[in-house]
Amino acid sequence: MFRRRVFYDLPSGEILHSCMAQGALAPGYTVEQEAARLGLSNWGAFAWDEPDAAREAQFAPFDEAGNPRVVRLAVDVASAPHALAFTYGAAPEPDGDPYAVIDIPAGEEI
Repeated sequence: MFRRRVFYDLPSGEILHSCMAQGALAPGYTVEQEAARLGLSNWGAFAWDEPDAAREAQFAPFDEAGNPRVVRLAVDVASAPHALAFTYGAAPEPDGDPYAVIDIPAGEEI
């Protein structure tokens, strides 16, 4: 079973909550039930119960070539119907020495 949901604020298009899950999910768990559990008000949602390769590629944290990227999601509330708007940026470079944390549990000075 698959489920992807994107909840947004109706007036502004700001993303309120976004999630994807697959596996043994509760059948019949509606968008309205999830919005109530999250305590959302004045919301809209995009919801999918089946994976779609093209759509999932838009959400992926890497591009077609496998390069990491930052995915920013917004909702265009000026369009009718409302539409998802994706923008992509370069993934940030890691700060510092990624191996320094290995020495911490041993109690050795870095």
